[in-house]
Amino acid sequence: MKKILIASDHRGVKLKSFLLGKLSFLEDLGTYDEKIDVDYPDYAAKLAQKINTHEYERLSSIRGKKVFEAYAENKTPAAYRIFWEYGPREGQITILSIVPHP
Repeated sequence: MKKILIASDHRGVKLKSFLLGKLSFLEDLGTYDEKIDVDYPDYAAKLAQKINTHEYERLSSIRGKKVFEAYAENKTPAAYRIFWEYGPREGQITILSIVPHP
């Protein structure tokens, strides 16, 4: 079964626990303790390393921010690309598009 990766800071631990209890195809990359204050960018970086992400220089967002591209299931018939940007607030990302990978 294919896995979907999830990550959060300490504020997302309860939601992730709920989702992990319902959806067996999720893989949790942390954090695991809601009582320990952590910064989400540390876990977002861990997630980004797993999904092979990089800046996509041919696009910029409508807010003028850098757009990044991430591949999932690369080199398989189920491959797809995710285009995303940081924001709108600190510690958040916005998914701009999910498209099949040619």
